[in-house]
Amino acid sequence: MGKQELQLAVILQEIQPMLEDAERRQVNEVFVRNWLHDLKEASFDLEDVLDERDTAILKIKIQKLEFGVSEKVRFCRFNSFLCFSQVSRVGQRRHIDRRMKDVRERLSVIAFTSTI
Repeated sequence: MGKQELQLAVILQEIQPMLEDAERRQVNEVFVRNWLHDLKEASFDLEDVLDERDTAILKIKIQKLEFGVSEKVRFCRFNSFLCFSQVSRVGQRRHIDRRMKDVRERLSVIAFTSTI
């Protein structure tokens, strides 16, 4: 588990007791209902970014099976698409890391703002 995944797990553990209490109270309290809505939206975003990460990992594994590590380097000289593919993976990883950080920050704010 990476650093960001670990931080997300800790935040989700901190939110869990509040979530259980909020589920009961959301009917009568608008703040609680809004808090749950924000939490659900952040959870959906987290699911999306984790799915995106898992898909990227699977694509890399498939490429390794198709081309092999040494073949990628050799083909890179002759096939600019493969070189671009390797560079785009770095950009994709940064994009996923940034989205994960954004979700982690949103969840931290949600956990902090809950005065339930």
